[in-house]
Amino acid sequence: VALSHLKQAHALAPQAIPILTQLIINAMQANRAQMAVDFANELLQLKPDDPESLYLLGAASLQAGSFSAAQSALERFAQKRPEDKRGCLALGIAFAGQPGRQQEAKSQFEQCVKLEPGNVEPKYQLGLIFKSEGEVQKAIQMFEEVITRAANHSSALRDLGALYIQTGAEAK
Repeated sequence: VALSHLKQAHALAPQAIPILTQLIINAMQANRAQMAVDFANELLQLKPDDPESLYLLGAASLQAGSFSAAQSALERFAQKRPEDKRGCLALGIAFAGQPGRQQEAKSQFEQCVKLEPGNVEPKYQLGLIFKSEGEVQKAIQMFEEVITRAANHSSALRDLGALYIQTGAEAK
């Protein structure tokens, strides 16, 4: 219902940035990723090179599974706001979702950890990369750091438990 009303409002005021922005956010919340991408592209036409518009397009593209499109928008966002933690993490995920881009993803997540050492998500993502590369001890270290800061991080608990079993540390 909210999307329907926002679309009506947008039809009445197609240049209204706040309406279009809210429409994108609501479309993502409703798992209407392609709709969010379409409206984010429209927003970017109204506000070319606007950092928030680039971020919204990148986020919507990630949700839509279009990692290369997300990468393009998020790299432009990162150039404009290199210290922004949201863009740092999202760009890392965009790299991680593409074959052959794991090293770039790893570098990006390491940069995110430097920007915000207390954020567990880039550490979790690094753990996943280390795990996929067979670097089990580094993966365990990352997952343990995540659990130390976020004891209920269910994905990290699952992955850490699986690695403990794999390495013969069943007691842990």
